[in-house]
Amino acid sequence: MKNEKLPHSRNIQQAKKNENEIIPILEQYFGKPITQYSNEYSLYDFKIESTGQEIEYRRRFCRSDKHSTIMLSEHKFKQEGVLFVVEWDDIIAYRELEMWWAEHSVPFNRTNNWKDGDTVDEKVVWMKVPNFITIFNKSKDVF
Repeated sequence: MKNEKLPHSRNIQQAKKNENEIIPILEQYFGKPITQYSNEYSLYDFKIESTGQEIEYRRRFCRSDKHSTIMLSEHKFKQEGVLFVVEWDDIIAYRELEMWWAEHSVPFNRTNNWKDGDTVDEKVVWMKVPNFITIFNKSKDVF
């Protein structure tokens, strides 16, 4: 599946599979229960019930050191305290999103990477990967 462009429906199926597999790790680190939103168009993917914090989750099929930055759509910066959790091939890490970062968003043209609901010139925020906090190291940690 690596480097393979999937039809939208298969992308959704893979995303839900990835989300289901990450829930136990999120609950171990952030506490139980974690609620997964069932609507694919929800603004965020999960909610930590004990704190009310929302979680945006991404799965990247590469090592965390392959790229020095990762982008997130500007519209994800709607509220304080959202956790951006990224699962790479080697680690799972997170950053707490800060709303002021949206002020530094830049246009990103998605014409070559289009899916339903995308806008042509969506604004994105670039974040430095080394600033993420590792919660699970796949080569060392056991779940």
